Amino acid sequence: MKKYLIPLVVGLLMYTSCPQDSGNSADQVRVLRAAIPADFMGMVHAGSRSEVNQEYTLLDNLGVRWMLTDFSWSSIQPQKITWNLDAFKSYADKGKAQGKKILAILDYDVGWIHDGTYADDPFTDGTGHKYVSPGEIPLFCEYVKKTVAHYKDRVDAWCIWNEPNLQPRFWPHEGTKEDFFALTKAAAAAIREIDPNAFIIGGAFNTLASDDWIRGIFTSGAMAQIDAIAYHPYMPSPGPTATMFKNFKKIVSDYGFGDRIWITEVGYPTYTSVSIPAGRYGTDVPVDRMPETVLQTLTLLTVEGAARIFWYHLFDPPAATQESGDSEDWFGLVQDDFTLKPGAAAYRLFAHNIPGSVCKTPLRVGLPDSVKTYHFEGSDGKHALVVWNEVTVQEQTIRVYLPGSNQKVYNLETGAPVSIGESSNYTLKAKDGTHHYIRFFTWENPASFQAPRVSAL
Repeated sequence: MKKYLIPLVVGLLMYTSCPQDSGNSADQVRVLRAAIPADFMGMVHAGSRSEVNQEYTLLDNLGVRWMLTDFSWSSIQPQKITWNLDAFKSYADKGKAQGKKILAILDYDVGWIHDGTYADDPFTDGTGHKYVSPGEIPLFCEYVKKTVAHYKDRVDAWCIWNEPNLQPRFWPHEGTKEDFFALTKAAAAAIREIDPNAFIIGGAFNTLASDDWIRGIFTSGAMAQIDAIAYHPYMPSPGPTATMFKNFKKIVSDYGFGDRIWITEVGYPTYTSVSIPAGRYGTDVPVDRMPETVLQTLTLLTVEGAARIFWYHLFDPPAATQESGDSEDWFGLVQDDFTLKPGAAAYRLFAHNIPGSVCKTPLRVGLPDSVKTYHFEGSDGKHALVVWNEVTVQEQTIRVYLPGSNQKVYNLETGAPVSIGESSNYTLKAKDGTHHYIRFFTWENPASFQAPRVSAL
């Protein structure tokens, strides 16, 4: 879904570190996160291509468990007396048949409620008002009730609206924060009336959300019947992305939602030429750095405690051109012709190896704090280790000891494994280098009697 992030977002924060292993002597093993859900990984804008079978094969290959899309009001009720409840029938039916979970967003207005009057929208053709006034909330709730009643057996979770803090793109300035909170509260009650057991997500704030937006949705009582809060931490690199998540988590923890944050969008537009940036958002990443960027982003958000992660998004549009200035053309992990872009293999490695595990520290011997190490231990005896160098000017040589069998290290660009022994040496390039500042390993050890070890050389 479209978003507008001003380039100045880069200057919103100073980087702070994430939970890390520390110390130069051998550290004790610590649990950093328990019980990462098996259905942890999702994808935005997935499951609706005309080549539907090919797309679901791709989703299975990538390890996608959740799909997110808008069940928009304008599609369900295009006119006041016209209901098109089956607008998403084929999407929902196919998704459930293929074993995918669906997160449906209930969002946006319809032109017929505004008597032809629309707010100025500099990002579209001026026809999108994107605002539901207090007097129109009952009409929105009617759409909510009918939609939930029609799809409650096929939709696994509902999200109310998208990025309301991004004004005027998704909530024009004539609509106040309080108006949005009232809409959220009423929509949640409407969902509960139809399906008391529904899983409801609120907020869907992006990086630019102020404390007034975040705290206000709680103090207004809008979250009283809501199960989780959605957040979109868009920043230009993994460290700041994780820091934005930490800052958001700190706020919502005051209201008991620190462990109920769904990352329903995170991603980076890519570019291939320094002279042609990927649009105007200011969060673009060189396409050849995406494998490391994807893996590091997913690792940090997971360790920090995200409840689910949805990558934004699956496909680049056809005939996308960087000269267009539209960052939306470059967020995909896959090209329009189903060719995997750099970054897709890293998503796949993470999605197939991390969900369902517990995150621990490995034993660390003589490592500087700048070397980050995360051990993911599965209940099935399968393990994964992610290691990277945080320093931008100096390489770090390490020895990795993985007790057990079937040890492998992976090419992040292709996902291809290379078999290795229990003990191997690696050089982690400086982070500002081209590649190899991050490594991904897997191995098997059902007994788990001995922790993996990473040592400085």
